[in-house]
Amino acid sequence: MVLFRSLAAECASQGVIIQTLCPGFVATKLSAIRRESLFSPTPEQFVRSAIERISLPWTTGYWPHELQVNSVSVFFSILNRTIEICV
Repeated sequence: MVLFRSLAAECASQGVIIQTLCPGFVATKLSAIRRESLFSPTPEQFVRSAIERISLPWTTGYWPHELQVNSVSVFFSILNRTIEICV
């Protein structure tokens, strides 16, 4: 992630936009997820959503995936603080 942020900062003055797309699961044969759900969209749903987020510097491409990523980040942040307090 740091590499892409550095690259984006370096290229910004030349009008080049660098976007990082970090998707979650998509319902495809390759992922072995056969049915779509809130957290596993169809490829068409994912592409439509990702295209809507082109202007963002970092995205998962699909808002439920961003909810998952942010929830995990908050969880580990709280866990890290709890461990620091206990040690």
